[in-house]
Amino acid sequence: MKQQHKNYAFIDSQNLNLGVSRDVVNRQGRHIYHGQKLDYKKFRNYLREKYGVSRAYLFIGYMPSNTELYTSLQNAGYTLVFKTISSYTEDDGTEVVKGNVDTDIVLYAAAILVNDYELAVFVSGDGDFLSLYNYIDSQHKLLTILVPNRHRYSKLLNVYRTKLRFVSDLTPIFRQIKKTRSGDRSATLGLPSHGDIQNVSHHKLNVNAQNTQETEVVGATNKYSRPAQKKDKK
Repeated sequence: MKQQHKNYAFIDSQNLNLGVSRDVVNRQGRHIYHGQKLDYKKFRNYLREKYGVSRAYLFIGYMPSNTELYTSLQNAGYTLVFKTISSYTEDDGTEVVKGNVDTDIVLYAAAILVNDYELAVFVSGDGDFLSLYNYIDSQHKLLTILVPNRHRYSKLLNVYRTKLRFVSDLTPIFRQIKKTRSGDRSATLGLPSHGDIQNVSHHKLNVNAQNTQETEVVGATNKYSRPAQKKDKK
């Protein structure tokens, strides 16, 4: 019987999406990274198999027109936590829609759910979470920090260099999608995997209160169990 873990992932959806999908150009004007389409089903499987993640909380801004996208994410195995969105225009005229999920990620990881999981995986390249990581690490619960793009992230996170991994390096979880005029983002999302908790929260609530059973962790090994605390040498 495969060992079950209660490791949770806390995902900053916009940081992840923009981090992997946008090109990165260096100071000399040379492209050092070309944006890619993330396969969310494969990414969910990766979290489960590599880090023993039984629940993946995706913090995302809510837009009524994106119902199909939310359903696809749910079917890919994520638990969605919604946030009211705002928008702004960048210098190049690009309109950016942002759901400020930072405070919700801190609240869920450090308070609401902190006693429910063994270890935490965070997906973000935002340095604003450094204090959160310090706290989770002090509780011996910080497993890893998955930074969306190794070429563009807050260097404040380098204090956890040994725990940093980069989503942009994980070639197998990306897919080549032909661009269409419709620009349907949900077309890159997969179907549900077996054993995932399918749970979409209502946009007026923090998270769905529906009772769910713990899922089986596929492919996880003992090395993802809680690390033993070091004993002081006498």
